[in-house]
Amino acid sequence: MKTWIYIFLLFSLRPLFAQEPDAPKLIVGIVVDQMRDEYLQRFRDKFVEDGFRRLMDEGFRFKEMHFNYVPTYTGPGHASIYTGTTPAVHGIVGNHWVQAADRKVIYCVDDEQVKTLGVAGKSGKKSPGQLLSTTLSDQLKLAGQFKPRVLSVSLKDRAAILPGGFFADWAFWLDKQSGKMISSSFYGHSLPAWVDDFNRQGRARQWLAHPWETLLPLKSYAESYADDNPYEQLFPGEEHPVFPHDLPAIRQKMGLELLYHTPFGNDFLAEFAKAAIEGEDLGNHPGTSDMLMISFSSTDVVGHRYGPQSVEVEDTYLRLDRTLSALFRYLDEKIGKGRYLLFLTSDHGVAEVPAFIKDKKGAAGYFNSDSLFQGLKARLFELFHDSLAIAAYNHQIYFNPEKMPPMYEAKKAIYEAVKDYYLQQEGVARVYTEYDMAACGSGDAYCDELSRGFLPARSGEVLILLKPGWLSHEMRGSSHGSPYNYDTHVPFLLYGWHIPKGANSERVFINDVAPTICELLGIDLPSGNTGKGLTNKF
Repeated sequence: MKTWIYIFLLFSLRPLFAQEPDAPKLIVGIVVDQMRDEYLQRFRDKFVEDGFRRLMDEGFRFKEMHFNYVPTYTGPGHASIYTGTTPAVHGIVGNHWVQAADRKVIYCVDDEQVKTLGVAGKSGKKSPGQLLSTTLSDQLKLAGQFKPRVLSVSLKDRAAILPGGFFADWAFWLDKQSGKMISSSFYGHSLPAWVDDFNRQGRARQWLAHPWETLLPLKSYAESYADDNPYEQLFPGEEHPVFPHDLPAIRQKMGLELLYHTPFGNDFLAEFAKAAIEGEDLGNHPGTSDMLMISFSSTDVVGHRYGPQSVEVEDTYLRLDRTLSALFRYLDEKIGKGRYLLFLTSDHGVAEVPAFIKDKKGAAGYFNSDSLFQGLKARLFELFHDSLAIAAYNHQIYFNPEKMPPMYEAKKAIYEAVKDYYLQQEGVARVYTEYDMAACGSGDAYCDELSRGFLPARSGEVLILLKPGWLSHEMRGSSHGSPYNYDTHVPFLLYGWHIPKGANSERVFINDVAPTICELLGIDLPSGNTGKGLTNKF
């Protein structure tokens, strides 16, 4: 009789003494596009227990995670998170840039040598070919002799492709016209059957079949300014930017691209992420750790349209919180608590709407980049009998190399004229040249941050830094790109396998994310890594 009691106790108590596996079965990297760290506190009381609050209360939070370079855009942000370095090394200096060799405008993931998979057209002619460093996921592949399955998904192509690096099995993103998830022949010859099955369901259309109402009663959104205000963009056909937003009617004018502009794009992507786990059997390959990277893009598009103090942004995060809660519960059931490693961060923050700040008598404004660039060309023609400058991207001025003098002094004189012109413009804080970039490190923090985003073959020869609160943007909505706190301060939360409960308030940097995960996994760092692992700060 005692023997049976001992056997019963052994099996009933075994879960209490079960240990975490030697390696996580699945690594989940989540990037929430345009998420400021302060949202975690501002919206905390309305978050459910099992979404963001699970990561904050049961995981580890770095409270002072910052970007340490300029420009803070989507392409550079995703590349920096996963390469463990900055644009000066990984090469993604903007979403677009002007190439030094032929002065062509380059989009960060365009590739004419590959084909679209899933639809006709060019929306899938993309690859990670512009990256100059391996990624965290590449190192996982190398460490596992290419046995781990690695997938990256997003609504945006660049947000799917850059995290996946060179060796991802698949990257998938949304085709705006068809509402289908597509890919590129860089990854394979045809879409997997499970992707075709998902696309046949027409989920993009289904998520836009109802109006966008607030999740909670409108009067409860005390963390945001009034719903009806002059600082937000209008959807086609709207007279005021207010709830409810009639998505079926708006879709008639915008098509399925509308999905990007609503919180339901996040729900759509979460559905696809679960389909990817099921279709690729992620987390169920013996002896290896698989990886899934998810970048939620709708937060960025909503943030641009409405600004960070809007009811729409608050509602989008409350809905994303519920979406994450459902995803975490799914991972608990599918993979098992303690058997997956999850981290969450963002690719940049966002500025307050300058018009709103100005109306409150704060310091902010709008910088008309296009008209000022035309004024620059006229000024250069007046001084040097040639316009010389050919493009302005990312607040950087690019010149025609065939018309620039070869001698240092003559070239420097042109740069100084550009400096003088822009420093006379309202809203400009500082102007630097390519020569200044070589001399950074002398105590000018902004010069240092610009230099970490500067790559001579892809960056402009003169770089303009606007004052805090200033944007090159239309008068409604907001944007990002600066070295200021509102653009650099983002969340960094870790949860699950080998992650203790706790928090750290030391200032750390975005290029520390990848080496931290590599430290946890015991794998080599990405080839261009300049960050440091943070496991000693747990």
